[in-house]
Amino acid sequence: MKMKTRNWIATLLGCLIALPVLAAGSDKAEGNARPVPKEMADFTSTGEVQKCLSFIRIDRTKVWDDWHILFKMRNGDFWLNALPQKCSRLGREGSFMYKNAINQLCNMDIITVLDTSTQMKGPSCSLGDFQKVEKKGQTEE
Repeated sequence: MKMKTRNWIATLLGCLIALPVLAAGSDKAEGNARPVPKEMADFTSTGEVQKCLSFIRIDRTKVWDDWHILFKMRNGDFWLNALPQKCSRLGREGSFMYKNAINQLCNMDIITVLDTSTQMKGPSCSLGDFQKVEKKGQTEE
């Protein structure tokens, strides 16, 4: 009986050790590794990062995919938000909404995908930090 108990304990411990390894690889197997969007080829990162953008400074947004949103500011600057997690249907729908009590859109704020065909709300997702990017070939004035 002691031999069976030891074998069972060894098997259980082996499973517990293997479980985190299997879980860590599951995101990539499901396609949750953040891709580099093809649109990024037209931009370079400046290295500047901000936690928030002022609503009144945002001119328009462009959804690149389920992971990335480009914010064009009224002064011509571009800020890229790389979401910390994939936001399903964001890239396909290309539109989102947000509600905020303050006059800023910040990392960790929640956006909600809008289904353009039904005008219904889709998944909600958290924003990441805003990274300043410049269009290649853009000259500073």
